[in-house]
Amino acid sequence: MSENLFGQIFAAGKVASTGSATIFGVEIGLVTNVKDPQQLGRVKVCFPRLNGMPESDWARVVQPAAGPGRGFYWLPEVNDEVLVAFEMGQANRPYVIRALWNAKDKPMKNAYANDNSIRMVQTKSGHQIAFYDKQGDEKIVISDKTGKRVLTFDAKAKKLLIEADEGDIEFHAKKKIVLHCEDLEVKTGKTAKIDVKSTFDLKIGSDAAIQSGQTGTLKGAKVQLNPTQLNAASLGSCSTCGAGGTAGTSSQQRTAAAAASPASAGGGAPAPKAPPPAPPPVVATQQPAAPPPAAQQQTPATPTTVEFQLVDENGATLGNVEFKLTLPDGTERTGKTDPQGNVRIDAGGQHGACKLELLAPSQSASWSSAT
Repeated sequence: MSENLFGQIFAAGKVASTGSATIFGVEIGLVTNVKDPQQLGRVKVCFPRLNGMPESDWARVVQPAAGPGRGFYWLPEVNDEVLVAFEMGQANRPYVIRALWNAKDKPMKNAYANDNSIRMVQTKSGHQIAFYDKQGDEKIVISDKTGKRVLTFDAKAKKLLIEADEGDIEFHAKKKIVLHCEDLEVKTGKTAKIDVKSTFDLKIGSDAAIQSGQTGTLKGAKVQLNPTQLNAASLGSCSTCGAGGTAGTSSQQRTAAAAASPASAGGGAPAPKAPPPAPPPVVATQQPAAPPPAAQQQTPATPTTVEFQLVDENGATLGNVEFKLTLPDGTERTGKTDPQGNVRIDAGGQHGACKLELLAPSQSASWSSAT
């Protein structure tokens, strides 16, 4: 037993001795080959200090982490300067332990800081991850080689910023994309489009505003308006509603939208694009509007009318339904729809959003243009 133990100790001492060592310390090398035939993450180097700059055997590269199918994979490039060590001082067992900068191959631009607060990783093409640790200005910046597509984690501003100064940004998910936030803003410089292949639900807990600078169009095989309250402009085929409208909720009333269309240029009876059958007169009361300024009285207002038809959710007309119509200047008119649910009221030359309140809150109502 003792002889066997003595033999093991003797053999260990022989292995640990430097008797067979030919190279001591480390050597400066230049990478000559990175195409490892076994794809083990090895490189070959030559040694400028030696005559003829002989090339080494395949040298393993020290990594921050390595294991089966995991680790940190980062090999130097050909002609990079590296620091080489040798196992047991033997020249046929080299290891690349570090890469080196020099006066020719300098660090990345903007990597240096007097307070040493910047850490940076950059690939050969220029893709970059930068860590800025200056107190009060901490951030992480990830960018491509152009610097025009950037992801910034700004600790000071408490912001995650995604920028694309050129090209597009796309999000793809096989199942679902969910956004949870307190406030949401979407702004475009030109156009916006939402294309939904199946159903689209929009729920708003309080007020809502939809405004169109020019023409607003609402299309559907059947358009139903059945809220507790609606105040809208530019519904149907009206051409005089101005610039959009707003919608809100109230538990006391149901309203639909109405708008005015100009009559023929020669005055007289109004002339909509496709006039409906003339409905019976509507009994209405009117609160007088404030007189216009003297300068405006010199030019007679263009005659306009408010026309609409009320139908229920099944498409049946709602006849003899009491309503109250508020014109753009605040004038209120009340009356009843005719037996076919039609209403036609002289708007007195006014243009803009009209508000219609159904005085029978138990009834549901849909609105369609009376054309």
